[in-house]
Amino acid sequence: MQSMLKDTSFYSSSHLHFLSHEEICKWKIHNWKFNRPVDNTRIQSIVNCIKETSKVEGIIYLAKYKNGNDTEYAVYDGVHRLTALKMMYNSRFDDILGMTKYNVLVDIMDYDDEQIKKRFVGINSSVPVSELYKEKHHSDDKLKKIQFIVQYYKTKYSCFFTNYQNYRLPNINDNIFLGYIGDILTNENVLERIRDITGNYTPNIDDYMKIIEDFHQHLRERPKQSKVYKWSDKKIIKIQPKQLEKCIKHDMYLFCVMDWLNEFELFLQNI
Repeated sequence: MQSMLKDTSFYSSSHLHFLSHEEICKWKIHNWKFNRPVDNTRIQSIVNCIKETSKVEGIIYLAKYKNGNDTEYAVYDGVHRLTALKMMYNSRFDDILGMTKYNVLVDIMDYDDEQIKKRFVGINSSVPVSELYKEKHHSDDKLKKIQFIVQYYKTKYSCFFTNYQNYRLPNINDNIFLGYIGDILTNENVLERIRDITGNYTPNIDDYMKIIEDFHQHLRERPKQSKVYKWSDKKIIKIQPKQLEKCIKHDMYLFCVMDWLNEFELFLQNI
């Protein structure tokens, strides 16, 4: 399908295209390095929605760049919709509904990290976005460590994660937990203490994972000091009996802490 091109007024290098999903699924597209990893638990529901409505809602935002003689793209917003479309495209011969062509609005701009960050924040201005993605001083390595840790716990304890902003403990919102881990990896006091504990001036991902798991084990031991279905210190952890049952079932207490960074720092001081 021929694209319908329209210059945007705010970004001179940004253009809006109206394309078939088959066309964009043939392009070399990867997730923008600062973007959150794909949450695979959401993809099938998006696929079902697209098939039911025959529509792809919203805009997929791409930034293009040259890799040798090839043109490649980074998706910085709409990665879950794009992943769902790719799944449909790859399975099109197994599912007769997958043969349907879906029209998609795709915004394409030239690749520039600072411009993409501004655009990303603007697009998500009505949705809470972790401050982590707005900070310019975070290195790629630090962001990758943070994303790796968050993805590890999302995979291991997926039933605790929710997209709702008004969640109830011990559940956790993706962005909130991202902020917790970001606080740990960007706090100088925490960094100095982890250096002392590990003997590593530049702690690696294994150092951080071990410390966080040690903190988690510390929290696991707290119910043993409490009365039945009650926590001994509700200033640190405060959940109801039904929620405690979920924690016991999955052996997960990491998301129950009220003041995450403060409790983590206190834990570090005592080891």
